[in-house]
Amino acid sequence: MTIMSVVLWRVMPFVYQANGNPTISRKECAMSKYGHKTHDWFEAVINKLGGEAGADAFLRNELGVVRVAKQAVWSILNFITTTTVSFSARPGDTVGEFFKLRDGLYVWDNFRDLMDDNWLASTIQTIPATKISYYDLKKSANDLQINREFEYHKTPFVFENLGVLLAVLTSLILAQWNNEKEGPLLVNEDANLFYVRVGSGVFTVSVCWSANARFWYVFTTPQGVIKRDVGDRVFSSNEVSE
Repeated sequence: MTIMSVVLWRVMPFVYQANGNPTISRKECAMSKYGHKTHDWFEAVINKLGGEAGADAFLRNELGVVRVAKQAVWSILNFITTTTVSFSARPGDTVGEFFKLRDGLYVWDNFRDLMDDNWLASTIQTIPATKISYYDLKKSANDLQINREFEYHKTPFVFENLGVLLAVLTSLILAQWNNEKEGPLLVNEDANLFYVRVGSGVFTVSVCWSANARFWYVFTTPQGVIKRDVGDRVFSSNEVSE
């Protein structure tokens, strides 16, 4: 036993285990809650506190410890960011006039079928700054699996108000009308997916850019088992939960 070992023995008795790692003697430290912990464990704690000076500051209540919350792990979706969207309708900005087949925009009938004639004749809703979030698929999944992931993490994702969704879509498409600048919408022909409640059902609205035809096309499908591809983007109805 070295001189240093003798000194440590007198200060804090150790019992050397078979692997040579010292542990505090249970017999000598019967009053200690942590007598079963090794010397290395205590040293690691002190190092985490910043060494002797940090440990002393901690004991004087000059240094605090904050528990780090474990971040939720998303298995299907990868959160990208939260952004703000707004839209101010002008006279003549009706739903039916915007969402129709025309230069730069190809709107399928199944999307227009979500709305009756009154909806199509109505003015697109003006919305103030509205937060939406978007996520990219990191593995292939169908709508039901995507929905379950949002529900598991208690994150709202369905646009409960069709008028708000129409205004959001209008704003996003106009901002990237001819793929002239980058924005939230993907322009690599991957799908941009939105979920909206109409009546008692939830529908998936897909917005995609066609590089060859140079237009946006918009269509809808009922919720189901259609597989969405890795890289597709999913939009949620408000900012990500903290």
